[in-house]
Amino acid sequence: RIFLVEDTSFLQQAVKNLLENFGCTVSVAESFTEVMKKFDLSFDGVLTDVGLPIDGNGYDVVKYIHQNYSENKATIYMYSAFGVDYIREKIGDLSVNGYFGKPFETNDIENFVKAVRENKRIVALEKSH
Repeated sequence: RIFLVEDTSFLQQAVKNLLENFGCTVSVAESFTEVMKKFDLSFDGVLTDVGLPIDGNGYDVVKYIHQNYSENKATIYMYSAFGVDYIREKIGDLSVNGYFGKPFETNDIENFVKAVRENKRIVALEKSH
């Protein structure tokens, strides 16, 4: 299960379609307020855009998850039109598993999905069934 945070409708649909093509179930939030309403520990991966509407940004999303769900084991990736250097500079002490720039390639989404599937939590769940 993937939690996608993207406010631009055409990008939201494109990313959602790519994730679904890779076999993921996708829930979407368009704003930080929606993240606070919809996020829970059932998600295996979080993919968030850095730029969001006026109520927050991707860094706020990651901080919120870490501060309110300390037991979170989901793989977290960020992406931005500002590019990877900007993300790398602004991440600071945030714990994220990866990031990529826009425009992104299909393999950026595929690498995210692979990282989610390789997460030990997912492997353990698959072995127990």
